[in-house]
Amino acid sequence: MTNDAEAEGNRGEGSRAAVRPRTVTWAALAGSLIGALTGLAGSFLVYKQSEDTREAAADQRISNIRRSAYTDIVNGFENFKTEANGARNFWVAPEATQEEAESQYNDKYVPAYKALVQAQALTRLVGTESARASIKKMTPLQEEVGGYFVLEDGDYFDVENYDSAMKKFTEIVDSFVEKVDEEVV
Repeated sequence: MTNDAEAEGNRGEGSRAAVRPRTVTWAALAGSLIGALTGLAGSFLVYKQSEDTREAAADQRISNIRRSAYTDIVNGFENFKTEANGARNFWVAPEATQEEAESQYNDKYVPAYKALVQAQALTRLVGTESARASIKKMTPLQEEVGGYFVLEDGDYFDVENYDSAMKKFTEIVDSFVEKVDEEVV
């Protein structure tokens, strides 16, 4: 009997031995699959996070460029307004000579005008649609203000219309600032 029992016992162990490698194989495959899926999911999450970071950095760069351009508009306008009003005062001051008025115009006003035009050009390139629309409104008023300095012999400086145009120009710039305040954080 012991031979039969041993033979039977060996058979039982043999079938268990055959089952164990299959179970181990399936467990190994399942573990590999879980590992691969985890790695894939991790890679996707890292990719997504890097894309989000890249987009946030790009948005921040655009925001910084716009903020700089909008600041150039405001600073350029304030400088333009100061120099234009200075030139205006030289044109209307009875004690100022023609040479002094022309010097103020050429040395102060013209560079301020050019700087503002450059700031407007930059804003047209990098600004939002709203900012570009405001720049389109500024340009005719800036040209109108500048036109008051072009005097023929015997002409007088039209202070009232100049002041009115400068006031409208200031209102447009103020409106621009309000719009871009909402756009740029």
